[in-house]
Amino acid sequence: KVPFLPEWKDRMRSGQKTATSRTERIGGQGDVFTAFGEYFVLIKVARLALGIIAAVYHRQEGCQSEEEFLNVWKKIHPRSGWTPGKNVWYHEFKLVQDKPAHPKRAA
Repeated sequence: KVPFLPEWKDRMRSGQKTATSRTERIGGQGDVFTAFGEYFVLIKVARLALGIIAAVYHRQEGCQSEEEFLNVWKKIHPRSGWTPGKNVWYHEFKLVQDKPAHPKRAA
């Protein structure tokens, strides 16, 4: 189970949010995790700079703009704050309609 802010629930279920960036890796390609009672499979995992994620992948993160992504990051990480050059783990995922028969569990 991977924690997400409650406001991401509808965006993840509708496919508007298909990525999450974390300071720690949550799994590898093909791993399955649960959130909001749904199953998601990781389809891409990479180390990327926060500034690149904000500029290029903010929509996959469920945000309408770079600024929105930056504000969400600052809210979640108040102590470490925003450092555009900091490398973090970028995870792309997709909703799985049915529970996988033999899921690879995300760590």
